[in-house]
Amino acid sequence: MVNRSDIAGRQVVYRAGHPGAEPEQGEVTSANSVNVFVRFSGSTSQACTPSDLTFLDGKPVDQRPAEHRGLSHPNGRPMFSWDGTMLDANGNRSIFDDVDR
Repeated sequence: MVNRSDIAGRQVVYRAGHPGAEPEQGEVTSANSVNVFVRFSGSTSQACTPSDLTFLDGKPVDQRPAEHRGLSHPNGRPMFSWDGTMLDANGNRSIFDDVDR
């Protein structure tokens, strides 16, 4: 698993999900439970969807198993963050997440 506090400074490649888009390399500046912020060729960071990013070694940034990616709470918030952390209905780290560590 990738810890979101450990990926700052790592190089990633953004591959947009639309035809004709060129891959773009950038540096991770920070991350939260929903987005990864990447600095591309400018001085500001862009919020990116983790599923559109890969590390330079080809591994996906989104570490959730496929079966977790579609799970959400009744209010629409995801049950798991991109780094695999279980989230409660408010998007906060779940008290049950420590059971697996």
